[in-house]
Amino acid sequence: MRVVLLFLTVVFSGLQLAAQGNYVSGGNEFVSHGTISLSTAGTNGWSTERSANPGYFSAIGAGVYSNETDAANINGYVKYYNTSADQGFTFPVGTGADLRLLTTSGTIAANSVFATAWITGDPSSTTDPTDGTVHPVTSRGAGIDSVSTAGQWDWQDISGTAAGVTVTVSIPNMSSFAHTTFLRLVGWNGTQWVNLSSTQGTAAANGNAENNVLTGTLTAGITAIGIGKAEAAYVVTKVFLQGAMSGSSMTTTLRNLNLIPLSQPYSGAPWNYAGAETVASIPAGVTDWVLVELRDAATPSIVRSTRAAFIKSDGSVVDIDGVSPVSFNDDVPSIASPMVAGNYHVVIRHRNHLPVRTVATQSLSRSSVLYDFTNAQAKAYQNPGITTNTAMKDMGSGIFAMWGGNVNSNTNVRASGLANDLAALQTALGGNLSSILSNVYHNADLNMNGVVRYSGLNNDYAFLSAVLGGNLSVIFTQH
Repeated sequence: MRVVLLFLTVVFSGLQLAAQGNYVSGGNEFVSHGTISLSTAGTNGWSTERSANPGYFSAIGAGVYSNETDAANINGYVKYYNTSADQGFTFPVGTGADLRLLTTSGTIAANSVFATAWITGDPSSTTDPTDGTVHPVTSRGAGIDSVSTAGQWDWQDISGTAAGVTVTVSIPNMSSFAHTTFLRLVGWNGTQWVNLSSTQGTAAANGNAENNVLTGTLTAGITAIGIGKAEAAYVVTKVFLQGAMSGSSMTTTLRNLNLIPLSQPYSGAPWNYAGAETVASIPAGVTDWVLVELRDAATPSIVRSTRAAFIKSDGSVVDIDGVSPVSFNDDVPSIASPMVAGNYHVVIRHRNHLPVRTVATQSLSRSSVLYDFTNAQAKAYQNPGITTNTAMKDMGSGIFAMWGGNVNSNTNVRASGLANDLAALQTALGGNLSSILSNVYHNADLNMNGVVRYSGLNNDYAFLSAVLGGNLSVIFTQH
């Protein structure tokens, strides 16, 4: 390869570039040892041949190309020869009209030689000029859900020393592709796109708008760098509600009577959940709405994210399509805190039942396995400080359910004392204990049959009393 050295101490070096039209043909290099301002190109622009043997605007040691902008960048390849350890460099590459910076930093071996160019277009169908192949976005490594089709950086590790080098890029507008916390730098390793931001994690990007930055750490064998989206957390779980139990499953009476609201019912106190989960119709087999919480792995009292979902008669907790696992992806309508795949505690809440929580953290991703609360008391966290009641109701025959009777949706079930559920039931009936509320969706409907009543057949007072074992002075508390 012919190398033309541009020493900026030589007055005519800038003239030489202009005479060449600021273009480097294949197999050639223009090399800077000092500073060349890209703003001097005027209407000529700066570009190189893009081929298996491209041209390069190169720099050595302290050499830089400065004053890069969207209107002044190198439409092609930039190469850098470092002359000492940990000597980083900013590659001002782009399309000529759109700057897509790539910067190396951190641990870098002395005498490393790297080169890159920004390649616009879907990596699945846009050939990488220097390796002559495409890089399908459907080929992805662990933890990566998708890869952007906006483009890629053709990465050349000419010295074979890039492993461990930190790379930071300026991204196109990714607001329609991924939430900031989901953005990951990915690298093509010859077989698939792999996560380069595993160390940076959710802090890999500082935003998802035009020219925000995204960071990762290179591994050996990377020939292209792209923008990826991390997998989301998915919950696959099963739980029963005591109030709706009928044998070994739950009723769908509220759905059959068309009483279940089409929008999630947890927007008011005490939940104050602002999610926009809404359906055109309630899916088949649904018993009611529930809230699914992801709790911090180290401190379970910290709620990281919340979703409204459906609970079906077999206990399955599903997304609003009535079939899928509950997704915490960033495409969920109005989700305040989308969550990437990882380890979390899971809590299931219901408007008139005491909640349950997983005993240990669960690994949640597209590959989440079923966590079944219904088949063992030990599946729910048991607070050792609470001895009056277990975390779940033993329904017999090896079946367990969330405790019912929580009319006022607080942290306990009680029939006497402050904020008790018996008083709440009486209030719901306007103080008239012979009154009956029919065809209603109401928290005081403890047995979930669409009727609130204090006396007579299937009345809610009898249900509350049965929950407390007939002892109206006892208090059951959530674990």
